[in-house]
Amino acid sequence: MANMNFKLKGMSNISKDKIIEDIIRVDKIVNKKILTKKEYCKYSRISGNTVNNYFGSWHEALTAAGLQNKSNHRVPTSKQKKQEGKFLSNEDILKELKNTAKKLGKETITMKELDENSTLISGSTVSGRFGWKKGIELAGLKITPLGKRYSDEECFNNLLNVWSYYGRQPTTEEIKKSPSLVGPKAYTKRWGSWTKALEGFVEEVNKTSGEAKEIKPTTIVIEKNQKISIKIEDKRDIPIGLRYKVLSRDNFKCVICGDHPASNPKCKLHIDHIEPFSKGGKTKIDNLRTLCDRCNIGKSDNIE
Repeated sequence: MANMNFKLKGMSNISKDKIIEDIIRVDKIVNKKILTKKEYCKYSRISGNTVNNYFGSWHEALTAAGLQNKSNHRVPTSKQKKQEGKFLSNEDILKELKNTAKKLGKETITMKELDENSTLISGSTVSGRFGWKKGIELAGLKITPLGKRYSDEECFNNLLNVWSYYGRQPTTEEIKKSPSLVGPKAYTKRWGSWTKALEGFVEEVNKTSGEAKEIKPTTIVIEKNQKISIKIEDKRDIPIGLRYKVLSRDNFKCVICGDHPASNPKCKLHIDHIEPFSKGGKTKIDNLRTLCDRCNIGKSDNIE
């Protein structure tokens, strides 16, 4: 008589240990608090149905793989964290506030972001103990004024700073993170879209690049009927277009040591007058260069 033993389809050559090994492998790839069956199936070598057939349910499979505690983990509600936060010291609250901002890669944090990402405290915990603004200050974080209306100049300067940080045109996701101090909403609200904001930035760069044919001299009124025109090259301040042009020419790197923010986030770039402005140096592209803050500070006294 033929062998009539019942076998589940697709399971004859798959052991329980192999399934557990595959679940743990995918969990490391997904790297989230909860590994769902849907996410597992994206990267798995074994079908989700086979896993269910072996263990009876996805929860039991996670339990067998030692991930049941992880799957049951939930960030406490704001109310729960507020109650638990009463027993934390001021130092522990500020430490958690700072660490949560650090995990998000930001120099500041909102109450909503704290509620969604901290497992220890809520925004109410901080505001109840210190006041939100004071808590941010005590944690050594930056304060971003709520609802601030940024000028074109502030938006463009922020964009140039982030552009220099990455050494290329930033994305809307990158403009949300440090070192950006102006969020994407400010740009879309002012220009209508992120693309139009970038177009406005390019227009400003071209307009203030220092080219004689593209930029008008600054006019200063000395007396009621007397005016003096000052060219860009005779002013110490470097317009945004010329700054961008120098940074781009120097590949957003320090021309002395080669350091740049894309590889060293602590590096800050400056535009330096090669021949000091105080000694007659002009604000022209051939007299300007990109230096990191370390090289700029370490220059000789004879160089500005």
